[in-house]
Amino acid sequence: MPIADFLCVVCGEHRRATGRQLVTDLMQSDPIGSHQSVCTGATTPLPTTSTHGREKDR
Repeated sequence: MPIADFLCVVCGEHRRATGRQLVTDLMQSDPIGSHQSVCTGATTPLPTTSTHGREKDR
C-alpha cells in the first residue's frame, strides 16, 4: 500500500495519505507550494536551496 507524508519542519504540520488514489491526489496537489502561503511558522520566505552547513567554511 503506497504511503505519502508531508511534514513542514517550520510549523510542524503533518499530512499523510494512504492508498494509491489518495497518494496520487496529494502529490498532484503540490503540498509544499500550497502550504508555503499558509504556513504559520514562517515569517520570511524559506530558501529554495540548502547550504547544509557549508556557510561555516566561507
